[in-house]
Parts: sequence; structure tokens; C-alpha cells
Amino acid sequence: MAQRKTKQTTENPKDIVSGFRQVIQDLLVPELKALQVRVEGLETELREHRRQTAEEFTRVWQSLTQLFEAQHHTQLVLQRILERQEASERRYDEQFERLWQVANQLLEENRQMQAALRETQVALQQAIERINGMEQRYDEQFERLWQVATQLLEENKQMQAVLQKTVERIDGMERRYDEQFERLWQVAT
Repeated sequence: MAQRKTKQTTENPKDIVSGFRQVIQDLLVPELKALQVRVEGLETELREHRRQTAEEFTRVWQSLTQLFEAQHHTQLVLQRILERQEASERRYDEQFERLWQVANQLLEENRQMQAALRETQVALQQAIERINGMEQRYDEQFERLWQVATQLLEENKQMQAVLQKTVERIDGMERRYDEQFERLWQVAT
């Protein structure tokens, strides 16, 4: 009789483990499939948004080039912002696999901006599962950057103050994206 009890005890944990595995599969597989469908939808929207962003960045660069030719002082201010954005780009390269290079290269030459867009597209495709919900905030912050660039052409006297606000916004974006990435990473793991 003691042998039967021992035999049942050794078989019982296997049944428990098997049942536990089945419960986990029943719970997680449908949610993973739903998440995959949502990610694929976001990826499609993000591709279209990147195309529009490339066009808008090109227009912004052309406007800023005209302003560089007209204002030497403005050129110095923009150069400082470009250096700041390049420093931000290096941090993003380390933390986000170059996910946010487009924003950091707003004032670079057109050739460099196009290369950054291609790299960002690859990085965005790899990281799409970690950035659920990020597109709306990205649009809002890009719109603010576009408004700042438009004001550069219209209000030459306020140029330095507007550009300083843009730098502060980019710093805020970095902090928010760092926090969001950490939250997304915690959720994913």
C-alpha cells in the first residue's frame, strides 16, 4: 500500500504541471494573437506617418536653409540646437536602437535626414511591439516642432526664445520616452 501512495504522488505533480501549462496556454495565446493584430495595425499606420514626416521634415529643412542665408545670428543658434540634437541622437541610439533619429536630425542636411529616416524605419519595424500608444504623442510633439519651425520664418526677432523652447520640449520628450520605454519593457517582460 505504501508503494501505491508513492506512485500516485510521483504521477500527481506531472499532472499538475501539465494542467498548469495548459491553463497558461489558454490564457496567453489569445491575448498574444490580439496584441499581434493590434501591432500590425499600428505598424501600417506608422509607415504612413513616417512617409508624411519625411515630407514635412524636407519642407522644414528648406525653410530653415532660407533663414540661415538671411540671419547669421540665427545660424549660430540653430547650430547649437543641432549639436544638442546630435547628442540626443547618440542617447537614443543606445536606448532605443536609433528609434528616434528623425527627431534628432531635424536640422541636418537633406542627405543626412534621408539616411536617418531609412535607419529609423528599420528600427521602428523592430520595436513596434514596444511602442504601442506612442504614435499620438509623437504626432502632437511633431506638430509643436512644425509650429516652431514656421514661427522661425514669420517672427525673426523671437527666434532665439522659440528655439530654446523647442530644445526644452525635446528634453521632455526624451524623459517621457525613457519612462514609456521602461513601462513598456516592464509590461513586455
